[in-house]
Amino acid sequence: SDSTPTLLVMNAHSLTQSPDYLDQPQLDRFWSLESVGITDPPDQCDDHLAQLHFDGTVSRRTDGRYDVSWPWKPGCTLPTNKQLARGRLVSLLRRLQRDPALLK
Repeated sequence: SDSTPTLLVMNAHSLTQSPDYLDQPQLDRFWSLESVGITDPPDQCDDHLAQLHFDGTVSRRTDGRYDVSWPWKPGCTLPTNKQLARGRLVSLLRRLQRDPALLK
């Protein structure tokens, strides 16, 4: 008998067209976002609020492009990343001082 390992390669088309590989419940689990922990809370639907925000803030510029503000949630504050940015700047400056050819 041949002891060489075999590799079975399947793509999404073969999975959906060949019931020999997976039965329907397994295929549903394979494609389900919930299986990787991505779920929308059932009591939370911000679609209507997002649409109202979009309608109230969208504008068209003279060049034909659209502007719209970010849909921030009320009371939500972002942490500052000032220290991280400063550390990256210091690191970049050190690297440039060591190798001025990088500026070219």
